[in-house]
Amino acid sequence: MMQLFIQLSILLILMVMALQDFRCRAISWYAFPLLAVLMLLGNKDFNITEAFINIGLLLINFGLATLFISLKNHRFTNLLKSHIGWGDLLMLLCLSLYFSPVNFFVFYLSSLVFIAIATGTYMLLAKPKNYTIPLAGMQGMLLFACILSASLFDVKINNVQWFENYLL
Repeated sequence: MMQLFIQLSILLILMVMALQDFRCRAISWYAFPLLAVLMLLGNKDFNITEAFINIGLLLINFGLATLFISLKNHRFTNLLKSHIGWGDLLMLLCLSLYFSPVNFFVFYLSSLVFIAIATGTYMLLAKPKNYTIPLAGMQGMLLFACILSASLFDVKINNVQWFENYLL
């Protein structure tokens, strides 16, 4: 019963965060620690080593992206000032607490690909003059869909065994 309450709370917070990000391109700061705590409580298989592996993956990704963009611009570029928001980074840190490294990598990569395709399609069709990507909100909605689907099909998405059992 408690796990159900935690999962429903995570879903509610993800919806609120997505709405805030879509409407204002900002998310209330208190949503992130609340989401992180609920994700820790909702992840029975939490392992601090795995969380550090996920955070290491993010550090490598951000380091390489910073290097690439800085070389392209011929000067150091701080991604948090020009390309990605703090909310996006905090969302990724929350996700790193919820998933095993394999699941985190799969979710991270597939969500970025899906969001890039969806955003590209939107920009081609709507042709907005200025558009920023609500990355945290979109990843939150994708996680919402994953959690809901996992609940319906009785799959534990924060454990690597589902990946091995169903996809390999």
